[in-house]
Amino acid sequence: MMLAIVIPYYNTDYFDKTMLSLACQTDKRFKVYIGNNNSPDDPGEILENYRDKLDIVYKEFNNERNPVTLSEQFLQCASMISNEEWFMILGDDDILEPNVVSDFYRHLPQINKNQINVVKYSTILINMCDDLISTVYKHNQIEKSTDLYIKKITNRSRSSLSEHIFRTRQFLKYKIPYFPLAWYADDMMILLYSNFDKIYCISDSVVAIRLSGKNISSWENKHKREKIEASILFYSELITKHNKNFNIEDLKILYKHLIYYMLNNYNSNDFSKKIKRGIKLFGTEYTNNILLDIKYPVKYNVANDEIKTFADNYYINTFCFYNNRNKYQEYFSKKKEFRIHWIKSTSPSPNINQKNLNSILTRSIQEEDDVIIICFDNYRFKRNYSKYSLFKYILIAKFYQADILFGNGSEMDYMCKIQDELYWVNNIKKSNFIVLYRKFFNKILDINLLNSKSFPETISALSHDKLMTNDMSI
Repeated sequence: MMLAIVIPYYNTDYFDKTMLSLACQTDKRFKVYIGNNNSPDDPGEILENYRDKLDIVYKEFNNERNPVTLSEQFLQCASMISNEEWFMILGDDDILEPNVVSDFYRHLPQINKNQINVVKYSTILINMCDDLISTVYKHNQIEKSTDLYIKKITNRSRSSLSEHIFRTRQFLKYKIPYFPLAWYADDMMILLYSNFDKIYCISDSVVAIRLSGKNISSWENKHKREKIEASILFYSELITKHNKNFNIEDLKILYKHLIYYMLNNYNSNDFSKKIKRGIKLFGTEYTNNILLDIKYPVKYNVANDEIKTFADNYYINTFCFYNNRNKYQEYFSKKKEFRIHWIKSTSPSPNINQKNLNSILTRSIQEEDDVIIICFDNYRFKRNYSKYSLFKYILIAKFYQADILFGNGSEMDYMCKIQDELYWVNNIKKSNFIVLYRKFFNKILDINLLNSKSFPETISALSHDKLMTNDMSI
């Protein structure tokens, strides 16, 4: 036999229907390999009903019941294959139409003639009751795997693992790519096994993909962190290792997905590296535009009368760290927009010790401050300082859901202009005038303030919602 059908078994709910679809194949030239991934449900009774109809190899694995390691479990199951030249990994709740196998053999001469390693069937989606919930997804007979993936992530097609047949020698070469939850493992298999090239598509028969709520794809609110981590790993690999297999426009789409997921699992140092990669591939302007499209698709301006109302009628609790209070105090004299709290510095500027920071934040949380300012005695207001400019940017930053607004800064690894003199910043090491917003207070309460890093550098690593203004009138 040339074809192995591998089933990583775990759920029994629809398993009998999956097995029945195999038993109903008009061409029985295939062998079924079932790997039990430590399921609490014994499939023995179901299997007994099909042993006289199908050539079955069954094996139990003592895996930890952990969906994060699904890639490894798929690898175990696929490794059961003996000498079959082709294999399919079929979900334990998906269904094959009766002619799927016969159509494979019918198209096989053409598949081999084109030296193709991946075969894809048309699919349709079904629910728990076997109702059809989509139209049939069909493709041209020969497609590029890179084109199909771009169509998938731009909502022009769909793809999953069950509707594919792979040449076994590609599995021996690449195995099952590891990603948490096996998220994207199927996509990377298709791309790698096809050598980022041709796929043969069969539209004569259809694979029914079940959306039952029991599989990981249906778990919208579960394992979000692992899914984001897998997304970052996947798109990073495509951008860094396989970028030559995509045209520049497709690379831009992949890169935008990468930046989106990195912002959802933010690490400022890793983000800096990927931004530099984007600038190298696409230039600074396009890289900036991708960030702006994701974070700030709608621009916001504040009406002058609104700015005036806030600036003339409200003050901001402002915590000033000083070494020489008398010299520093004159800069805040007659500025009624600040309610000053003087704190003697015990660390080199711009640093704060843990005790002072916790005291400030605890007080601000209790008083329900919407915003506070922390500044240091080497900060100097500009000669043309305007409280209206200050409140303008505080209000705009609040609309953009900022955690931090730096009033000027230096030693930044990346900044991107949003509007006027307002910028998104990544890592920033020095700033002597810092606006903090209420939603950020609890996040930095009791953070570990390292002596090796300045206060601005420490907090800038904790949020991607941070802005800076270079307005010369602040």
